[in-house]
Amino acid sequence: MSASNQQAERAQRTQQACKRCRSRKSRCDAGRPSCSSCLSQGHECVYDVAPRRRGPGRNKEYVRALEERLSKMESTLQHAGISQPETAPGPSTADTQPATNVTGLAPDVPDSQVPSNPKSTPADAAELGQETEVLFPDLGVMSELHARMPLVGAIRRWMSTPQPKFTGPTFVRRCYTAGLQRHEAITLWLPLVDHVTETFPALNLADFLPRYGGLSATDGRSGADELFESAAGWAYANACIALGASLKCLNESCFLMHRPIWSFFMNAFEALPELLARGDDAIAVNAIVAMAIWMQGTLFTSLAISLASSASAMSIRLGFQRGACSKLTGEGSRIQDCVFWSTYILDKSMSILHGVPPMISDDDIEIDLPETRGTDVPWFRLRAQLAKIEAQISRRLYTAKSLKLDGGQIFQTILDCEVLLDGWKSSLPGTLDDDIVDGISDADSLQGDKLDVFLVFNNCLLLTHWALRHSSQDGPIALRVERTQSHLDPILHVDVPRSRHCLLRSRSAAQAVIRIYCTYREPPFTFLWRNLAYPLCAVLVLITDILDEPATAQAIKLLQATRSFSRFLQRFEREERCSLNQVLRSCATLQRTAQLAVQEAHEGSVVESPLVITPGTPRSTPREDAETLHSILRSATNPMYLAQGLLGNQPNRDQALYTKLAELLGCPAHENPTGIPLGSEVLWPPSYGLSLAPDAR
Repeated sequence: MSASNQQAERAQRTQQACKRCRSRKSRCDAGRPSCSSCLSQGHECVYDVAPRRRGPGRNKEYVRALEERLSKMESTLQHAGISQPETAPGPSTADTQPATNVTGLAPDVPDSQVPSNPKSTPADAAELGQETEVLFPDLGVMSELHARMPLVGAIRRWMSTPQPKFTGPTFVRRCYTAGLQRHEAITLWLPLVDHVTETFPALNLADFLPRYGGLSATDGRSGADELFESAAGWAYANACIALGASLKCLNESCFLMHRPIWSFFMNAFEALPELLARGDDAIAVNAIVAMAIWMQGTLFTSLAISLASSASAMSIRLGFQRGACSKLTGEGSRIQDCVFWSTYILDKSMSILHGVPPMISDDDIEIDLPETRGTDVPWFRLRAQLAKIEAQISRRLYTAKSLKLDGGQIFQTILDCEVLLDGWKSSLPGTLDDDIVDGISDADSLQGDKLDVFLVFNNCLLLTHWALRHSSQDGPIALRVERTQSHLDPILHVDVPRSRHCLLRSRSAAQAVIRIYCTYREPPFTFLWRNLAYPLCAVLVLITDILDEPATAQAIKLLQATRSFSRFLQRFEREERCSLNQVLRSCATLQRTAQLAVQEAHEGSVVESPLVITPGTPRSTPREDAETLHSILRSATNPMYLAQGLLGNQPNRDQALYTKLAELLGCPAHENPTGIPLGSEVLWPPSYGLSLAPDAR
């Protein structure tokens, strides 16, 4: 007899025994009415009325709960579609291994082998059905769950597949100028040094160039070779060569010559990832500054902002704002400070021109302003001082918080910024305090960093006083009026409204910007484009003033000022043979609209609109065109945002307005091959191989 049969027979005898024999655990013959044991000892023999059944016990209840949870898990995996190995894509040798099989997590058990629950009732079945409905109420929930469940089989197969090891250098630089050696770069570089140093003092070229020639006191010829082969030295040299070549390039052959020139910039741009990861000195920061300055002369203003932010972040990471580190003393400390101020100037300029938050906080700066050697006028130091004022204007007048201030607070802030600008102007040596407003008669003496300082100062004046246009509150102030043409004119004290005071000062600043910009004869095309936003912003300010008061005699004078800018661009296009069609077209449309509004205000005659109208639609009147244009200009945060939106690809707070303005002027972005309303293909980086669009694959 088998052990299982013996165990079953023993269990049956135990259930049939009387209570006394069962409690004593003695053998009972189950005799009726009394068993032999109870009869022989004279005890009463009592049997159970119903046969006793043994309960499941604690262990079996726990096992049953585990079985139920396992059943629910199997159901979930089946609904998610991952319980079968066929659902995973592609065959793999790992499928045949039991340890990596997906079904090993929840093995399929035939229905005949599933242990049944003897205590299950219809109520339990109904409760289980309700739980299933809660887990999967409809097919939509199951499909959502399927999308969220991980492909366990695919993950395990990927983990079990051998992956290739990473070998070789992490950063690989492609060279776009085949076989460029240090002595060849120096040969190309030397004829450009003076022009680059004068135009872009932020590059600190006079401090770094001796290190490339092996003439530095600390680095010999071997150090020069090592510097040139490093990522920072390579990027800095190529970026400076590209900038210098673009300044010396003939404008009429700009498109043809820019192809080889862009190769040098691409050499520098290839080293950017390595600079960001490993850069640890001043030349690495200055290399990124040089790349940002180059991109300012293109249509990719968004990339210029990114490069400027990267340079600022690196200078902060290296602690340049705190001064020299322990390993730098003397000349090295001075160069490091100059590099920091270069990044600071670039950072604050991007902030006020495009409305992006600056990277460098003025509260963290512990070093003094830079000292300029070898020049009569410290232009670099003056530009750094202006950058600090730019930061104040941007932070106190054009942040989201400051735009919500009331008229009184805004005007007080304007007066504070006005005091800063007037104080800076009064500190200029010689007659520069007058020249910076009136311009310089000698065109050759106003270029490069001098032109930049003059334009930035007047642009700060313009944007400072424009801010009051967003306020409806007004009130009189005591104003001192003095003319800048002669120091002998009497000083007049008059009471004017706040809005009138700000209008007069922003108007005079706009006229100064146009006057100064037009004194630069035969500028390089990239340099002209780099600063084109300043006069375009000034033109928008003057057009706004004309449309504010078209019936006044002053409106005619302002219209003549805008025409001087158009004549300058027309002469440049004719003599230098560079295409500025879109810019000239938009300026002409603005001027014709303002002129017709002035003509209608003076004569009352209705003339035809100059704006481009969609075929099939009725032409509007000059008054309607002027009202539309005036509404756009008055609604702008500031006109510089509109100008930058027309000239580059960086969006800003006034994106909807400059898009509408471009359509109104007949130069929408979608009709320009570059995607920029006033963009020129000569300055379009994808024409030379630099494209930020996703690859079509």
